Amino acid sequence: MTEISVAIAEDNPQMLNLLNNMLEEENGIHVVGRADNGSDAYDMIMETEPDLVLMDVIMPKLDGISVMEKVRKERMGRKMPSFIMVTAAGSEQVTRDAFRLGASYFYPAKSSGSIPRSFILFFS
Repeated sequence: MTEISVAIAEDNPQMLNLLNNMLEEENGIHVVGRADNGSDAYDMIMETEPDLVLMDVIMPKLDGISVMEKVRKERMGRKMPSFIMVTAAGSEQVTRDAFRLGASYFYPAKSSGSIPRSFILFFS
């Protein structure tokens, strides 16, 4: 079985740890990096080239939408990670922008606190 590489970008330390711990317990999923702001998230994504990025929309330094936009411009014509936006906030416009830039899904952070393994596998 091929391992799925996942990067996590979340400014809330508790949510970042929750997502990290949940994913690290799963067989076949490897967390390749964690970032607590958008600027570090962009650098992490470019360096680690993950299969999937779980990313908050609202983060310091650079928001999640801007991170996706920068990655998309930089990696044009090359492998793009799948993006799942994990957020407690989200307007209709933000949702549209995220999907326009290639987000695979919006996952409301308050819905259950964890993301099912099948969900990760489907979008990676």
